Amino acid sequence: MTVPRLNFKLEGLILREEFDYRLAKLEKDIACLSAACNEVFTNVKFKHVLEVLLAMGNYLNAGTVRGGAYGFKLEVLKKIADVKSATPPLINLMNYLVEYIVSH
Repeated sequence: MTVPRLNFKLEGLILREEFDYRLAKLEKDIACLSAACNEVFTNVKFKHVLEVLLAMGNYLNAGTVRGGAYGFKLEVLKKIADVKSATPPLINLMNYLVEYIVSH
């Protein structure tokens, strides 16, 4: 005996059985992401760190096309450990940023 479109029907039945579980898991993930976004947007100290980092980036890029920026993408945060000083003591931008914020 053959059942027309058997694969589609079985996939539909499986989806119907798993739908509530998947929805509950997505709602939990969305709530977690929403809380994280709210924390990033409302945290005053984090904003201050980003302001200092923008000022440092503008200082380092002064006189170039990249200087005088009004902002940056959050992806840049992954790269601040790669920016290193050319003169001793050798230190990366992340360590300098931390030292600067702690001292000021």
